[in-house]
Order: sequence, then C-alpha cells, then structure tokens
Amino acid sequence: MILKPGTGTNPIYARKHGHEIPNTLDKVLAGLCPEYQPTGARNSMDAAEMLWKGEHVEFACGSHPAQATPPAPPKSYPTTYSNETYGSRTPAPIAAPTLPPPPPPVALADLEGILAPGFGWSEQDSQRQLQAIKHCPGASPQEVIRSAFHQSHQLDGQSFSKTGWSAGLTVASLVAGMGAIASALTNPGLALGLAGGALAGAGASALLVKSSHRDSNNSHILSDLGRRLDAKTWGQNYERHGSHGNYRADFLP
Repeated sequence: MILKPGTGTNPIYARKHGHEIPNTLDKVLAGLCPEYQPTGARNSMDAAEMLWKGEHVEFACGSHPAQATPPAPPKSYPTTYSNETYGSRTPAPIAAPTLPPPPPPVALADLEGILAPGFGWSEQDSQRQLQAIKHCPGASPQEVIRSAFHQSHQLDGQSFSKTGWSAGLTVASLVAGMGAIASALTNPGLALGLAGGALAGAGASALLVKSSHRDSNNSHILSDLGRRLDAKTWGQNYERHGSHGNYRADFLP
C-alpha cells in the first residue's frame, strides 16, 4: 500500500479514478488491491456497513478524470503603424523624464524656525525641542541631526539599564526587609543592619527610577526634533502622531 505522506491518500488510485478515498478502510483495501472499488463512505464504520450490504457509490467525476481541452492558439493579426511612410516606420521621439524639484536647502539659521509650533506640534512641544537643540552641536544641519539621533539612542539605552538596576535594588530591599523582620527577636544587631540596607536600597532604587524617567523624556525630545529636521531637509513636514510630543518635563541635560 502506497500512501502520500501526510495525507493518507493513495496517489496511484487517485490518478486512476480521479478522486481521493475519503475513509481509512477504503484506503487500506485500495492499497492492497488496485481493482478495489471504494464505497465512498466518509468514515470506516459506514464503509464496513456498506461493504457488508454490497452497496457502492457512483462518483460524479466518472472512472477517469476529464482531460483538459488545450487552449486554442491565439490569432495573429497583421501589424500596422499609423506613422509609417512608404513601408518605413518613423520612431516617435522619447520624452525626457521629468524629475521632481530638489528640496530647498536648509541652513543652520533655519533650524529653530523648523521647530516652530504647527503640524500637530504644540507650543510646549516646540519649546522643549528648542531646549534640546541647544545641546546638539554641529557645523551643518546634517551634523545637528546626527547628534540628536546619537544622543537619543544613548539616553534610551541608559534609561533601560537604570530601570533594570532599579528593579534589582527593589527586590534586594524587599529581601533585606523581610530578613530584618525575621531576625528582629533573635538577632537585633543583624535586624538593624538589614533594615538599614533595605532603606538604602529603596532610596537608590527611587533615584534610579527618577533618572531613568529623565533620560527617557530627553530621548523622546531629541528623537522628535531629529525627525522634524531630517524631514525638512527632504522638503517635507514631519507631523505629530501617536505618542510623540506631550513630554513629561522640560529637557534636562
């Protein structure tokens, strides 16, 4: 018995009769005997009952698959050209491609005007982006944009790292606090030390969280101002959308 892997279908029988075998009992019997005519039942129990009663199903597709009629060859027509002169064709002139106008040049003096309110950016968004551009040195608009994106990437990594350290200190503080409570009656000195460590860890964790929020806020401001300046160098305006703008606080280096 030869079955197609993963399908349970006898490909030899399917090619011969033009349809698949719908139940396992017929599949097994058709694999053992190529001349076996399946019952057509949807499951093996019905197939066994039909074999016992001698019933069979005539398939609508017949004993052999219908042969596809080959498509008719395409008709050919004589080719003519409206601009032919005495049998010779004059090629039409090729129009030169029209290129879009180059974007207007952007100078360093234009950067603050690009960050003005508009296109969804509020007065507060613009003010905080202008605070951040003062910390993006560069002799050209491209250098200012690279500085903004570079600082944004660095601050985002610092914020992620500080968040991880803060979580670790918080867990350590909780463990130290529980240890201090457990040893308060048996070893007061150890309990006092653990309690002091728990408080110090909690304070350091709070400072890290605050610093992480500041770095994240600065990173968002720098990223937005870089996107607005970069879009303008291509003659476009970067519109505010999604979670951009509405920063938590001013830009604090």
